[in-house]
Amino acid sequence: MKKTAFVTGANKGIGFEIAKQLGEIGWKVILGARSIERGQTAVSELAAQGLDVEFVQVDVTVLEKIEQVADMIKKNYPDLKLLINNAGMPGAFSRSFTETREEDLRNAFEVNFFGTFRLNQHLFPLIKDNEGTIVNVSTDMASLDHMQNAKFTLNAFD
Repeated sequence: MKKTAFVTGANKGIGFEIAKQLGEIGWKVILGARSIERGQTAVSELAAQGLDVEFVQVDVTVLEKIEQVADMIKKNYPDLKLLINNAGMPGAFSRSFTETREEDLRNAFEVNFFGTFRLNQHLFPLIKDNEGTIVNVSTDMASLDHMQNAKFTLNAFD
C-alpha cells in the first residue's frame, strides 16, 4: 500500500520539489496550494511525469478552509502518514523597524504560525493514529541553532 503525504505550499519552490521527490519514491501526494490555478498547474506537471498527485485548495489563513481540508483528508485519505507544512510567506521583515506596519506582521504570523498551528491541530490525531510525522518547514530566522552559533545574527528589523 502506498504511503500518503500532504504538502502545503506545494505549487512552487521547495514545496513543489518535496512533492516531486516524494512522488518519485512512490508516495501518493496531496498537493496543497492557495491558488487553484497554480495548484492545478503543478499537479498537471507532476502527473505528466507519472507521479500520483492530487490537488487540494487550502488557505491556511482561514480557519473554515483548514477545517474543510482536514475533514476531507480524514474522509478520503485515512491512511495519511506525513504532513509537510511548507506554506509560508516572507512578510515585511525586510523593512526597517520604523517602516514595518503591524498589519504586515499580523499577516505573516497568520500564515507562518497560526495557519500551521491550526492545520497541525486538526490533522495531528490522524497522523498520530497512523504513526506518522509532521514536518514544519522554516527559515534561518526561526533557527535556535543559528541564533546561538552563527557568526552574525539575523535582524528582522535592520
